[in-house]
Amino acid sequence: MQQQKSAKKSELTAAGLIRILKEATEYCAESGMEISFTSPGQVPESILRDMNLEVPCCGACISNMAIAPNGNVVPCQSWLGKTHLWAIFYLLSGMKFGTLERPKR
Repeated sequence: MQQQKSAKKSELTAAGLIRILKEATEYCAESGMEISFTSPGQVPESILRDMNLEVPCCGACISNMAIAPNGNVVPCQSWLGKTHLWAIFYLLSGMKFGTLERPKR
Protein backbone atom coordinates (compact mmCIF):
# COMPACT_ATOMS: atom_id res chain seq x y z
CA MET A 1 0.00 0.00 0.00
CA GLN A 2 2.81 2.42 0.88
CA GLN A 3 4.51 1.57 -2.42
CA GLN A 4 1.32 2.51 -4.33
CA LYS A 5 1.11 5.86 -2.52
CA SER A 6 4.76 6.52 -3.32
CA ALA A 7 4.19 5.70 -7.00
CA LYS A 8 1.18 8.04 -7.14
CA LYS A 9 3.26 10.90 -5.70
CA SER A 10 5.87 10.50 -8.42
CA GLU A 11 3.33 10.10 -11.25
CA LEU A 12 3.80 12.63 -14.04
CA THR A 13 0.80 14.89 -14.66
CA ALA A 14 -0.45 15.64 -18.18
CA ALA A 15 0.82 19.22 -17.87
CA GLY A 16 4.19 17.96 -16.66
CA LEU A 17 4.46 15.53 -19.55
CA ILE A 18 3.65 18.27 -22.08
CA ARG A 19 6.23 20.62 -20.50
CA ILE A 20 8.97 17.97 -20.61
CA LEU A 21 8.05 16.94 -24.16
CA LYS A 22 8.19 20.57 -25.30
CA GLU A 23 11.62 21.04 -23.69
CA ALA A 24 12.90 17.81 -25.26
CA THR A 25 11.51 18.76 -28.68
CA GLU A 26 13.15 22.20 -28.54
CA TYR A 27 16.47 20.70 -27.41
CA CYS A 28 16.43 18.17 -30.24
CA ALA A 29 15.60 20.86 -32.82
CA GLU A 30 18.46 23.07 -31.58
CA SER A 31 20.87 20.11 -31.57
CA GLY A 32 19.96 18.73 -34.99
CA MET A 33 18.44 15.60 -33.45
CA GLU A 34 15.20 13.75 -34.18
CA ILE A 35 12.62 12.90 -31.54
CA SER A 36 9.63 10.56 -31.60
CA PHE A 37 6.86 10.45 -29.05
CA THR A 38 5.35 6.97 -28.89
CA SER A 39 2.63 7.06 -26.24
CA PRO A 40 -0.73 7.30 -28.01
CA GLY A 41 -3.46 9.17 -26.17
CA GLN A 42 -1.15 10.75 -23.59
CA VAL A 43 -0.89 14.18 -25.25
CA PRO A 44 -3.62 15.86 -27.34
CA GLU A 45 -2.99 15.59 -31.10
CA SER A 46 -3.15 19.38 -31.53
CA ILE A 47 -0.27 19.88 -29.09
CA LEU A 48 1.84 17.23 -30.83
CA ARG A 49 1.19 18.86 -34.20
CA ASP A 50 2.13 22.28 -32.77
CA MET A 51 5.47 20.71 -31.77
CA ASN A 52 5.87 19.25 -35.29
CA LEU A 53 5.68 15.72 -33.91
CA GLU A 54 3.91 12.81 -35.55
CA VAL A 55 0.76 11.70 -33.76
CA PRO A 56 1.50 8.19 -32.46
CA CYS A 57 -0.82 5.26 -32.91
CA CYS A 58 -0.96 2.07 -30.93
CA GLY A 59 1.41 -0.54 -32.34
CA ALA A 60 0.12 -3.40 -30.21
CA CYS A 61 0.50 -6.64 -32.16
CA ILE A 62 1.63 -4.64 -35.21
CA SER A 63 5.10 -3.49 -34.32
CA ASN A 64 5.57 -4.99 -30.87
CA MET A 65 4.50 -7.77 -28.53
CA ALA A 66 5.85 -8.93 -25.19
CA ILE A 67 5.91 -11.90 -22.86
CA ALA A 68 4.73 -11.18 -19.32
CA PRO A 69 6.63 -12.62 -16.35
CA ASN A 70 3.99 -15.34 -16.00
CA GLY A 71 4.52 -16.42 -19.63
CA ASN A 72 1.41 -14.84 -21.16
CA VAL A 73 1.91 -13.30 -24.59
CA VAL A 74 0.61 -9.72 -24.45
CA PRO A 75 0.06 -7.13 -27.21
CA CYS A 76 2.74 -4.75 -25.90
CA GLN A 77 5.06 -4.10 -22.98
CA SER A 78 2.52 -1.68 -21.51
CA TRP A 79 -0.26 -4.28 -21.36
CA LEU A 80 -1.26 -4.38 -17.72
CA GLY A 81 -4.60 -6.14 -18.08
CA LYS A 82 -5.22 -9.76 -17.23
CA THR A 83 -6.80 -10.68 -20.57
CA HIS A 84 -4.70 -13.13 -22.55
CA LEU A 85 -3.89 -12.23 -26.13
CA TRP A 86 -5.66 -15.34 -27.46
CA ALA A 87 -8.84 -14.23 -25.65
CA ILE A 88 -8.69 -10.85 -27.38
CA PHE A 89 -8.27 -12.57 -30.75
CA TYR A 90 -11.35 -14.70 -30.19
CA LEU A 91 -13.41 -11.77 -28.90
CA LEU A 92 -12.50 -9.57 -31.86
CA SER A 93 -12.96 -12.30 -34.43
CA GLY A 94 -16.33 -13.43 -33.04
CA MET A 95 -15.09 -17.00 -32.52
CA LYS A 96 -16.05 -19.17 -29.56
CA PHE A 97 -13.44 -19.72 -26.87
CA GLY A 98 -11.69 -23.06 -27.22
CA THR A 99 -12.90 -23.72 -30.76
CA LEU A 100 -12.16 -22.53 -34.24
CA GLU A 101 -15.82 -22.18 -35.20
CA ARG A 102 -17.76 -18.97 -35.33
CA PRO A 103 -20.87 -18.71 -33.16
CA LYS A 104 -24.19 -19.31 -34.88
CA ARG A 105 -26.19 -16.13 -35.37
